[in-house]
Amino acid sequence: MPVAGFGWVQRDSPETKQLRAQWPTYRAFALEWWVADLAYLAEHTLSTEQVAMLERLISQYDVYLNSEDGCLAHGDFDITHIYQDAGRYTGIIDFGEIQGANPWYDLGHFHMRDREQHSFQLESALLRGYGDITSLPSDCEWRIRFTSMLINVRALARSLQKRPPNRYTQHQIEVLQQDMAFLTCTC
Repeated sequence: MPVAGFGWVQRDSPETKQLRAQWPTYRAFALEWWVADLAYLAEHTLSTEQVAMLERLISQYDVYLNSEDGCLAHGDFDITHIYQDAGRYTGIIDFGEIQGANPWYDLGHFHMRDREQHSFQLESALLRGYGDITSLPSDCEWRIRFTSMLINVRALARSLQKRPPNRYTQHQIEVLQQDMAFLTCTC
């Protein structure tokens, strides 16, 4: 579903024919808090080398920030929002965090949260389901991991500013490190 713009969907808009969001570009939305979040994480969590690597990755994958059209994103998509019956998908709930984003936003968020609550991995099953609906490009995993990295830096900084490190923030740090390693690999 198309959204005019990126970021939080404006729910109080008198416009009823098209969903609208606050930022005109995906880049503006995705990088709104980037500098402040990196500064906080550099002071409290990440090494100087990790922060420099994150900055290099933003530059290296800059083209992924050029989404032309916003689409509706669930916003905080993870396994807790998926209904199933006897192992078969039946629906998705909780659209309270809807946003205009790029097509990779929900997959990036799901990637970041996968295995957070359960030891088994569900991302590959989700991607198979996506692939049944639309063809996925050959750089799909890079796009998902880059988007996950962007979301994770923001989520990690926000979490650590509110409460001390816990198992969830540890999971986020591990996923961030894995994504950074994947994105820097030249294999």
